[in-house]
Amino acid sequence: MVAVEAAGRARSEAQREASRKNGAKSRGPITPAGKARASRNALAHGLWAAVHLVVPGEDPRALEALRAGFAADYGPRGIVSACLADRLALTFWKLLR
Repeated sequence: MVAVEAAGRARSEAQREASRKNGAKSRGPITPAGKARASRNALAHGLWAAVHLVVPGEDPRALEALRAGFAADYGPRGIVSACLADRLALTFWKLLR
């Protein structure tokens, strides 16, 4: 089997072996702080974030106040309307960035 790069050049067996050895060295972050930092690697603006709703420099209490304000304004009467009010608050929060 011949491995082909995106440019169309075949990789030699030595290149494939070197790649395997290099990949085997990586174990990823080990400490809790390193894992937390790595979990935010791809977070650029947080618009699609589902986990990191509050990025460094933002006040988590402000987000909770916004959620409470949306719930008070829209007065959800059921689970669906409560979820929609919360989703609207989170979307507004992310767009404010």
